[in-house]
Amino acid sequence: MRVFASLLASITLASFIASPFAQAAHVKLAPADEYFGRQKMSILEVGNRLRDMSRRLHSPAVNAQDIVHTASMTEDAMRDWQRKYPADPWLRKDRAALARIYGFVRRLRH
Repeated sequence: MRVFASLLASITLASFIASPFAQAAHVKLAPADEYFGRQKMSILEVGNRLRDMSRRLHSPAVNAQDIVHTASMTEDAMRDWQRKYPADPWLRKDRAALARIYGFVRRLRH
């Protein structure tokens, strides 16, 4: 009986420890060589555009309309990416970066 109880406890503990890893293993990540949106951007291109827009916002010659256009094309790619890979953890940080860009542009226009 002790052996059975010990075995059951080990299995329960192992399933408890492994459950976050098992959940993470089921998260489907977008591959770097897949392209999204009308502009056919990869997830790497999305990140590059977000960083580029963030840098340009701090330039003295910032063109808010150009940034809004680039942001809307990037947003289109991100929406397609989210539709295909809704649990991809990179989406959260990229959506936050895009929200900061839109917020900064809004402040520039006022």
